[in-house]
Amino acid sequence: MNVVVQAINADAGTFGDWVGWANVWSLPVGATALAVVAWEKATRRAELATVDLEQAERELAAVMLAQSQVARARLLGTDQPEDTYANVKFIRGTGRFREVGGADVGDMASVLEYYRTLTPGRLVILGEPGAGKTVLALQLLIRLLEERETSGQPGPVPLLLSAASWPADHPLEQWLAQQIAQRFALSEQAAVGLIQKRRILPIIDGLDEMGVAGMSRRADSAVAALNGYMRARERAAVVVTCRNTEYAQLTTRLDRATHVEIRPLDGRKSASYLSQQLRDESDLNRWAPVLAELDAYPAGVLAAELATPWRLTLATAIYRADGDPSELLPEKDVGQTGREKYAERVNSLLLSRYVSALVRVSDDDRYSAENVERWLGKIAVHLDWRARHGLSGTDIVLSEWWRISGSIKATLAHFTLASLPALLALLPALSGEQEFFVVAAVLLLLASGAIRHPSPHHLTFRLGTSHAFRRFKSGFFSGIMTTFLGMIVAGFIGSFLPSSVQSSAMVFIFVLVTGLAGGFVGDQVGGVGAGVLLGLTAGIFGIFSFGVATQIVGELQPDSITTLVVMLAGGSVVGNVIGLVVMLNDSSPQPVGPYGVIRADGLHGLAIGLVTWLLFNLFGITLGLNAEFSSGIRVGLISGFVVSWVLVISFGSHTWCRYHLARVLAAQQRRSPMRLGGFLEWASQAGLLRISGISYQFRHSQLQHWLARGAAAEEDVRRQA
Repeated sequence: MNVVVQAINADAGTFGDWVGWANVWSLPVGATALAVVAWEKATRRAELATVDLEQAERELAAVMLAQSQVARARLLGTDQPEDTYANVKFIRGTGRFREVGGADVGDMASVLEYYRTLTPGRLVILGEPGAGKTVLALQLLIRLLEERETSGQPGPVPLLLSAASWPADHPLEQWLAQQIAQRFALSEQAAVGLIQKRRILPIIDGLDEMGVAGMSRRADSAVAALNGYMRARERAAVVVTCRNTEYAQLTTRLDRATHVEIRPLDGRKSASYLSQQLRDESDLNRWAPVLAELDAYPAGVLAAELATPWRLTLATAIYRADGDPSELLPEKDVGQTGREKYAERVNSLLLSRYVSALVRVSDDDRYSAENVERWLGKIAVHLDWRARHGLSGTDIVLSEWWRISGSIKATLAHFTLASLPALLALLPALSGEQEFFVVAAVLLLLASGAIRHPSPHHLTFRLGTSHAFRRFKSGFFSGIMTTFLGMIVAGFIGSFLPSSVQSSAMVFIFVLVTGLAGGFVGDQVGGVGAGVLLGLTAGIFGIFSFGVATQIVGELQPDSITTLVVMLAGGSVVGNVIGLVVMLNDSSPQPVGPYGVIRADGLHGLAIGLVTWLLFNLFGITLGLNAEFSSGIRVGLISGFVVSWVLVISFGSHTWCRYHLARVLAAQQRRSPMRLGGFLEWASQAGLLRISGISYQFRHSQLQHWLARGAAAEEDVRRQA
């Protein structure tokens, strides 16, 4: 306050000197005040999330229902979405310990009614590979959400989760909250609140996929965690799917749960399902021998090979456009040895032709069957590698896919890209301009953020909503008050310091270093990138606003009103920037697809880059007003571009940059196509992959393992050649 009083009472020349003091010290105080505001906002978010929990739950249920209906239609169809399903039956297992009810028999059509008889709603769905466990779980999920929507009863929101994505070192509730936050762009506080209040019904799909064959330790740990998942004094509701054999190998069973097993389809049911898939008389004529065999021998060898929905899907896909389904017929009087050879022949026939069949009927001619099979094989091999290293062996998560090109290569390429401005800054430093060593060191320190492996950022642009306006208003007034108070206190501190710190070069370096320090403090409340941005915002806009004040007051007789107006003007600029950034980070539930995670991270970096570039250009204008205008503009443009480059690549869009670098490296190694995201989306539309939250998965694990074996064998031949 002393500096402000002195400035008000000083003449025009002396006023500029006092402004210089505050000019420098507005940064640390402003950054500190912003950190305090950010901390206060972070501690209040839990309360705000609790207040909005009911709304978040409703929005989450609506998003989940829409996503699940699409996922089920794609799973039921082959080359296009389908709504006809094989009405598989399931039977309740006997001899299980501490079961909780349920009829002896149920089916897919009545799965909701069956589930409603269970207390406390804990169900284990078992079955052979391809039996329809995931589709049955999806059917239950959709029926629960539809009931919730029509009845208005606020039951828990069912959420389908891939068991393979559960890290071994993550507690259950932490993993559930992370999945909700990532998949639906929901605030972590709201996600935690939904979990803590048991407003989410976890449906854990594929317990058998939590490790490579024979490694059930992760699955055992998962079941133990689910047994400790409580709601008040009883076990909380949960649904789990698993293969029969793998579940039998576990040392732990899901407690207080009803276990049901999906039964194979007999020949007549398979024939009925196939008949519903036929589209014209030509299809009926081609399939007639197969339908007759299934009807005549409902327990025969052909019926055994087509006894699951997955096998029926394979068969219909392969012969959808052409071909002779009679290839599936067995020879007469097949003995035991003949049955085994026949099973191998049918398995090879179905799996080896599946990819080429779907490529052939696809409307998109960008991909050849040969390339599709090779790329999918490489992806399957990488998934096997992930499974052996304790990671998900089924989920293709684009934000983690950089490892396919080699972890060290991708990280080194990322750091090199972020370090380019630092390397360029060394050129004038080596020529004798030693101050550039400081600039290079600061840029290199910032670039080291590229070595990290952080979670993706999320940024949305729902600017027209009342919720977004409230967030903007909060950020706007926080910015005004922070800058206003920061400048007053900074002026007081600056009155005790020597004038040598007021040079433009020292101010600029001081802004960078203190902004970086503020970033590490900000890591505790909103991430390093957010902290750096807050530090730079406070410091540079403090310089800008007081620099303008120098020009204005140099020609006017200073008074308290002028000083107050200038301070509020600077604060309003900061408030607009902070308010915009806060508003862009909307936390309401929204559907996020696999590539949506990458896109959102890119938008986040773009916003940070534009704001940083704007700040440094305003700094350049300030320098230009106090010195040569063209020089100031050049400084603003160059420094803005350099710092924006480093911040965006290292912090703001870390995931986006790492993904795109890795896909280029992987394409050069012929491990994936150059446009990986577009290829995976096409493959999911074609029926080769499926979407599970923010990840892609192979349509079925049998297809994944078949392609992995083929790709591995091809690689062995290439190495030996």
